[in-house]
Formats: sequence, structure tokens, C-alpha cells
Amino acid sequence: MFRGRLDYLMHRLRRAVGTPADAASDAALLGRFIVSRDQAAFELLLWRHGPMVLSVCRRMLRCDQDAEDAFQAAFLLLARKAASIRRRESVAGWLYQTACRVALRARVTARKQPATAPVGAEPTAPDAEPDFVWRELRPILDEEIRRLPEKYRLVIVLCWLQGRTHAEAARELGCPRGTIGVRLHRARDILRGRLTRRGLALSAGALALLAAERAAASAPAAIVHAALKAALLFAAGKAVGAAASPQAVAWTQGILRSLFMSKMKMLTAAILVLAALGSGVSYFASLKAAPPRQDALSAPPAAGKADDSKVSITVPAEEEGRLVLVGTGIQPNETVAAKDRVKVEVGFLAVEVDAKNDPKYASLAPEKWWATLDPTGAKAFVRWKPGDALPPDQLIVVREEREYRKLHVGDMIEEGQLLAIVDEDTALNDVAIRVQKLDTAESEYVEAGKTKQEAERRAKESQRLYELHTGVISLDAYYADLLNAARYAAEEHAKLSARQEAVSELRASLSILKMHEIRSLDRGIVKEILKRRGEDVRPGEAIVRLEVEDATAAGDRIVAPPAAPSTVVHVPAQRDGVLLIVGTEIKEGEKVPADRVVVAKIGGEEKRYRRLMEGDAVEEGQLLARLDDRLARLDVEEKKDRVEAAEADVRAALKTKEEAERRLQGLSELRKNNVVSDEEFNSARLSAERSAEEVKGKAAALKGAEAELQAAQTVLEMYEIRSPVRGVVKSIAKNRGEAVKALETVVEIEEQK
Repeated sequence: MFRGRLDYLMHRLRRAVGTPADAASDAALLGRFIVSRDQAAFELLLWRHGPMVLSVCRRMLRCDQDAEDAFQAAFLLLARKAASIRRRESVAGWLYQTACRVALRARVTARKQPATAPVGAEPTAPDAEPDFVWRELRPILDEEIRRLPEKYRLVIVLCWLQGRTHAEAARELGCPRGTIGVRLHRARDILRGRLTRRGLALSAGALALLAAERAAASAPAAIVHAALKAALLFAAGKAVGAAASPQAVAWTQGILRSLFMSKMKMLTAAILVLAALGSGVSYFASLKAAPPRQDALSAPPAAGKADDSKVSITVPAEEEGRLVLVGTGIQPNETVAAKDRVKVEVGFLAVEVDAKNDPKYASLAPEKWWATLDPTGAKAFVRWKPGDALPPDQLIVVREEREYRKLHVGDMIEEGQLLAIVDEDTALNDVAIRVQKLDTAESEYVEAGKTKQEAERRAKESQRLYELHTGVISLDAYYADLLNAARYAAEEHAKLSARQEAVSELRASLSILKMHEIRSLDRGIVKEILKRRGEDVRPGEAIVRLEVEDATAAGDRIVAPPAAPSTVVHVPAQRDGVLLIVGTEIKEGEKVPADRVVVAKIGGEEKRYRRLMEGDAVEEGQLLARLDDRLARLDVEEKKDRVEAAEADVRAALKTKEEAERRLQGLSELRKNNVVSDEEFNSARLSAERSAEEVKGKAAALKGAEAELQAAQTVLEMYEIRSPVRGVVKSIAKNRGEAVKALETVVEIEEQK
């Protein structure tokens, strides 16, 4: 007992004192433990980084007991692998990555085994947690932080998760203080981009919640003491016994085995490479010793003239994942050899339609996937297409196995043709979840509408009875019914807002699902296949290289007249993304050659553009290129829905306020004749004041929603790349379909003075 109290007091003292400037660094403490097995050094490391490790485990695991076991496993691994840590100043980053790795292994184990929560164990994320979205964001955020490059991951762990100042982090890492700020800024941008591609947003509020969770985190003394004892025994090669849980030991040994197998694979690969190099050296040595061939002195044949009308472009992936197909669709009546056929399970959204009463669907022919939805044939379904409505209770996610033809070098590719598919299983599951959420929101909205109608009917009846002046109903009861009607009307508006938000989320999920298909933006020939089926890809990573016609060779450019001496202006992209078009808007009545017309879908609507070429004259503010802005447009639509919902809330609150003020005025008149008690009058006054405050709160929420909409519209405009000057296109640095980074040059303009 005394030992436990002493540990607790020491823990509080260390937390109060913090990490002073002259405290031993992580590298020094780790070195002392490696050289002399200094127990005090390891204990200080445990106290210093224990809260961060425990917080990571609790965020990624649902059960407190699993989190504590993962905490023990992380420090068991530190004790065993301390000498193999290359950068000893990055102990915090190493522990963070190890904790994430153990937690992921624990989650896999939990999925394989039936859930058997220990007695007294409670879930880490209780129902009382204020924000459900934050509970879902936390494990994803940890996964993305873990995948960052080490220099970015380490500053996030030190500054965000451990609360170090920039000066303390710079002193720990041995780098300038300004470097920490630059790396934090870059890390935040990388995280924001990756989370946005997963349908989430890294906001200042999320970081504030993370900081608050960090500040509240602490490692109980009992857990720290048990982990210390087990780690020291484990490092010495002794049995840990009851000092560590069997689960923690099993996870530790599993990770050690996987690390050993990884080293063996690397060693085997190195041996094979050395063997290949040795064979190559022997081969070239034999060539050198052999007499020269007589025809070796003859000059090589003259190379043919290069085809200047062709250019090479790459087709990138838009989503991260594993390639399940590098191929294209099989056309009707197309003969494909068995060795070139690939079966892949794909998914899409289907909509139930009324084929009996709607003549548009009267001649529908059932497909194979249709029969799996309704074997009786009583229902009819169609595939959902972008731009179609999303009717609740009529949507269903379908999975179907289809055959595709393998892609080969030399294949002719049309614009919009499928080239590859990234594993869409996670995105498809997300669509199914959003469909279920929409159905739930619809049922709640319908129920709220019925309740509102009943409340309004009752309010009208109360008004009729009150106006009879027969004393059947009191003024207080009459106003109570009016307030109930207003309250239920506001609830219906809130449910309608939730339904609109569910539709927006579903559209966003469908857009992300569509991005798993990699399609060609131009007509051309497959020049090179850069990735194979089964390989992992990242957003913006090239999959296929195509050889396409060079529009600049067409000879129909619009050349500006010679001008005075000019300067070259680099026109950059303002956002990361994929170039949807590199072209200008076609004015009404303007005639454009067919080979220069580019068709692109903007906001679900097909628009025509003139392909941009070197030598084109451009005006200030003229469109030069456009990035794929589907997610940004969805964000704008979502913000518009929120503004509409906020406006409805304001109207409902104003109506409630008017009813409360009218009731207060009526009671005030009756109070003069001593008909109403002071208590009843004060209650009505308080109700009117609360209604007025609610109107102010709803008005403030509306103002905030309008500001968010304006910000989203500003961001959407940044997906358009426009000329800042008047001039002539000197060069085009990026082609349609290529990925670009923010501030990366897309077009160079020679400015005309």
C-alpha cells in the first residue's frame, strides 16, 4: 500500500514539474538503459511517455483492459528492442508507432475471437462522450499520424500529443526551433489531405479535442509499476509471470516474430541481389574477354524521325489502396482469351423503381444482380447514376462479380474508358452505412411530421374551445398547446435538416466510391503499365502511361500579335488535386475545331471547353485549367443545406418567441385583475425570455453557417486556375489527368505590357 501511494505521489510530482530544460533527454535515458540496464532511466521514460501511449491505446481500442494490455506490450517491446532504435532522440515517435501497431494487432485479434469483456471492464468511449463524430475520427487520425514520415510524425507526437513547446521539441530533436513549426505546418497539411480523401475533416476543433484529451490523460501508478516490472524481467530474458497479462505477452511475441520474418525476407532479398550482381559481373567479364564481333564496328541504323504529333501522359490513382484490376471492360460480342479474363467483385448502388405505373421502366429487363435482390421478380431496380435522386427506403448496395479484360501495352484506349480499379470494399461499406443512416433519418422525419400534425390539430382545437368563452379550457392550457405545436414544428425542421445532411454524406461517399475507378481522360494507346494487380497505390501515383495526340500539332492555334518586351508569369494551382481540364471556356457562338473541344462534367452537368495550347492569347481572369472539384462541390452543397436548416430553425424559434410573448401579454392583462398568480406570470415571463435567448442563439448559428458556406464557396473557386495577366501561353507544364500540388506551376504566360 505504501509503495502504491509513493508511486502515486511521485507521479503527481513529475506531472507538476514537467520536463525541465535541463532534464535528461530521451536519448541519454535510453543509452543508460541499454548500457547498464538502469532501472531508474527506464522508469523515467515510462512516466514521461506512458500517458501518450495509454491515450493512443484507449483511442484505438474499445475496451479498457485491451488498452492496458496494449500499453504493457508497447513497453515490453521497448525493453527488448531498445538497442535497435536507430534515432534515440525519437523514442516518443517510436513508442507512438509501436502502440499503434500493437493496437491494430489487438483489433485483429478481437475480430477473430468472440467478444468476452472481463468483469468490471467498461468501454473506453462511453455514450456520454459529447461528439460521436470525434469518437469515429480518433482511431482514423491515429492511423494517419502513424503513416506519416518519421520527421513529421515525431513533431506531432511531441507537440500535439505530449504538449511540448516548439523550443522543447527543437532541443529534444537537436534542430532549429523554426524547423519544428515548418514540419508541424506540413504535417497538418498532409493529414488534412489524407482525411479529406477519407471523407473527414481535420479542423481546429478536432485538434482542440485532441489537446484536451492529452491534457486529461494520465497513466495510473499501478499500471506503470506493473509495466515497469514486466519490462525489466522481459529485457533480462526472464519469465514475466503475473507481472504482465498473457494477452500483452502474446501480442509482444507476435510482433517480435513478424519483425524477425521481415528481417529474414530482407536478408534473403539482399542475398539474391548480390548473387544477381555476381552473375552480371561474370557475364560482362566474359564479354570483355571475348573477341569483338565483325559487325560491331558497323554504325547502327539511323533512327527514324520522331513523331512530334504524339505526347506521353500518365493516368494517376485518385484513392489509396490495393489494385484489384488493371484492365478494362469487355464489349458485347468481344472475344477474349481465357488467360486475359479477370473476375473482380465490384459494387454499386441500386434504386427500386415502380415498373408497373411508370412507363419509363415498363420495358426493363432483369440483370443477374437483379435476381439476387428479389427472386420473385415482383420488384424492379435500376443502377443509380450521378445526378439522380436518392429516395430513402428504395436504395440498396449491390455486390456483383464481373469479368474484365487484362490491359496490355499497345491497347487502344478511348476517353473515359476504365483502366484499373482500386479495392473499394471499405468505400462500399461506407456507402451501405450512409444508406442505412438515410433510411433512419427518413423514418425519424416522417414520425416528427406526424407528431407536428397532431400538435397543430390539438392547438387549433384548443383555440376553438378558448374562443367559445365557456371556460372549457384555460388561457394557460391554450398557450401551452400553442407552444407545443411550435416546438414540434421546430423538431420537424431539425429532422429535415438531419435528412438533408444524410443525403449529402451519401453523395460524398458515392463520389469517393467512384474515385476508386481509374479512367482515361484522353484517347490514346497504352505506352506503359506502371503498376500491376495486387500492388498498393497512393493518390496521384501513376498507374498507366498513354501516348495521345498532341493538340499543339494541329496548327489551328490563335497566335497573339507581336507585343512589346514582356515578362513570364507562372500560373500555379492553388489546391492539391487532379487536372480535369486544361482549357478555356467556349463563348456563345464561338466556332472551335472538333479536335480542340474538351467535354467535362462540372457539378453533374456536361460542359464544353477549348483545349489550351501554346501560343493562345489569354485575357486577365480567363480560365486556364480546372481541378477535379467534386468533393469541394459536395462540401458547398452540405453547407447550403446547413444554412437552409439554420434558417428554418430561426423561423421556428421566432414563432415560438411570438407565441410566448403573446401568452405573456395575455397573462399580464389578466394579472391586473388578480386572475393570474404571480408564480404563473413569472413562469410565462421566464419562458418568453428563454425564447428570446433561443432566437439569438439560432441567429448566431445561422450567421456561423453562412460564414462556413462563404468559406466553402471560396475554396471551390480555388479549384479554378485563371490567368492573373493578359498575355500569350508560353508553355503548358501539366496535362489533363495529371496530379498537381498546391503552388505547382500549371501554365506559363508571357505577359503583354
